[in-house]
Amino acid sequence: MVILGRARVSSLEQANNSHALEQQIHRLRDAGATEILSETESGKSKKQLQKLIDRIRQGDVTEIVATRIDRITRSLVQLREFIEICTTLGVNLRILDQQIDLKTPHGRLMLNMLGSLAEWEVDLLQDRVRHGWQHLRRERRAPGIVPFGYKREGDRYFPNLEPYQDTGKSYWEIGREIVETFLMIGTIRGTAREMGLRYGDRRSPNKYSSEEFPREVGLRYWLCNPVLRGHLGYFYRDRVKETILVPDCHEALISGAEFAEIQRLLEFARKSERKTNDIKPLAGLVYCGLCGGKMKAYKKTKNGRTAIRWYCAATHAPVPSCVKSPGIRNEILESATVRALVERAAVLSNTIEGARVAIEDTAEILELLESLRSLEALPLNPIFEEAKTKLKSQIAEARIKLRQEMESQQDLEKELLGAYADIEFWEKWLTSSEKRRAFKRFVQCVVVKAGQVERVELLV
Repeated sequence: MVILGRARVSSLEQANNSHALEQQIHRLRDAGATEILSETESGKSKKQLQKLIDRIRQGDVTEIVATRIDRITRSLVQLREFIEICTTLGVNLRILDQQIDLKTPHGRLMLNMLGSLAEWEVDLLQDRVRHGWQHLRRERRAPGIVPFGYKREGDRYFPNLEPYQDTGKSYWEIGREIVETFLMIGTIRGTAREMGLRYGDRRSPNKYSSEEFPREVGLRYWLCNPVLRGHLGYFYRDRVKETILVPDCHEALISGAEFAEIQRLLEFARKSERKTNDIKPLAGLVYCGLCGGKMKAYKKTKNGRTAIRWYCAATHAPVPSCVKSPGIRNEILESATVRALVERAAVLSNTIEGARVAIEDTAEILELLESLRSLEALPLNPIFEEAKTKLKSQIAEARIKLRQEMESQQDLEKELLGAYADIEFWEKWLTSSEKRRAFKRFVQCVVVKAGQVERVELLV
């Protein structure tokens, strides 16, 4: 039969004392443990505790030995569940430092008391961390890891104007170059490839360094980092907690309009077809008017001539006639789309230059403001204050998003009027790949029904 030793250290503990885990294992061996289950994991994690429970349920373990109660778990709920499992399976639990033995009533009492104290200690730590984050937000202090292109001096972010390796450019300039390259190419992989070709592989031979510009894996995360838009983002890296923004705290690397376009390109890349080529500029934008599904282009070559027709790609269409619906030629689709853009440009050219509609709060923002006014009418209370802080952050974030959308829309209108208002320009001067980039910027979707273009929905 097996006496199982449980050894555990947290990541912070391991960093402060690299021999902590080794010391526990030696003590457990001296206490009679014949097998050791060890890991580096938070005491609140249930994943590693479940491994211990699974090992006990194999039926050959007679006793569990640990140096301290928090080596089992720091959660009182998890500890009670674990004790119940041990009792049911007839497995004894022995804690060395507190001299606890589950075989005795006194040992079971002490075990519950120490478990309560361990959980209380964790709650106190979480409370201190929460107050610390609130203080950082009030003081508008820069949190977290400094993204590429910036440096932190004191508690603020500043553009990093130091030279980047041997490129002759600063970190800030390389950051702007990445953004401009992505806006031109429109894909994460293409941007990473282009930047790699320009500057070669300057990565460390051993591991990735935060001093290097973001590659394909981290590029999406970097582009969406609120720091690049001039905001402070608290809990941005946390997958559970909601990000809290403090707007306009330092110089922005990405403008609001650019970020809106970045979001649109990232969303388009996620939804569009994986495999496209230059002879299908509308790939990912054509939809069936009967079932709402995407249409797919099929290429056929006959007598040396290549023809492309679009058909509904739905395999289980809700409308029986959908899959039998006649296709539509690619040139008809492109012609209708270009004509819709040129007509839209003509409408925009008739508007008064400089006339802009004032930005008004949306229904969502008005609802948040009303909730904030209700909270401000209540007596002072730490819980209410925290709720007000969160609401103010949500209002600021919603207004930033609204402003970005307005700026992006204005930029799109100017671009359409400046370069794409002439149908001859589309037909004679643009390549298929250039058309594809333009369609991604200006077109929401093209809807086809019964072999005819039903409508072209634009983003301008």
